[in-house]
Amino acid sequence: MPRSRTLGDLRSDLSARLGFGAQGGNVGPLAPILNSILYSSQVLVYEEFNWRYLDTYVDGTIGASQTNVDFPAGMNPERIEGVSVKYSNVWLPFLARGITPEMYTSQDREGVPTFWDINQASGTTQLEFWPQTDTSYTYRVFGTVALGDFYQDGHYTTVDADVVFLHALMTAKAHYKQQDAPIYEGQWARLEANLKNRSRVKHVYRPNSKNAIPIPKPLVVGRDV
Repeated sequence: MPRSRTLGDLRSDLSARLGFGAQGGNVGPLAPILNSILYSSQVLVYEEFNWRYLDTYVDGTIGASQTNVDFPAGMNPERIEGVSVKYSNVWLPFLARGITPEMYTSQDREGVPTFWDINQASGTTQLEFWPQTDTSYTYRVFGTVALGDFYQDGHYTTVDADVVFLHALMTAKAHYKQQDAPIYEGQWARLEANLKNRSRVKHVYRPNSKNAIPIPKPLVVGRDV
């Protein structure tokens, strides 16, 4: 799991590495600048990659004759992997995403939801299902944890704090025109690359892999076919 640290702790370390260590955590007018750099660094790290440790799912219930429910709190609506509905005690494959204008003609036809999408028609983010439900269903939304608040000293990082700190450090070093900025740029790039490699889904299966799919023996013409 990623290491999480508070904004206040990271700002204190950042100020020390910039040569403002004598001021400790109380960096006065520098605080807004360092906070902004740390905030931007976390946003960049969060947005540039789908970190597996942020994968999550949330269950909810939609009542009979309903089409809309509130979007799950704490999830990113832009990073939804899929939505499933529990039917006869079995989780169905992901519903198809996309509700076309023509489908609203038969929206009041009741049945098991087969399509879903996100809309803001009510003024808040909601999940929309089609068709209208014929009974109550449990649904499960698979996706990514939303980026948490990160503007007060007690707020914790959502992504790995070490990657955020190194990116902020190289940015701040460059901002204050300190000559060792490239050193930290290289450290950040190597650390992020290593963490990305660990976070990627394994697509290549080797014969000696514990969960590898057995490779079938080739058929011989004249004997097997």
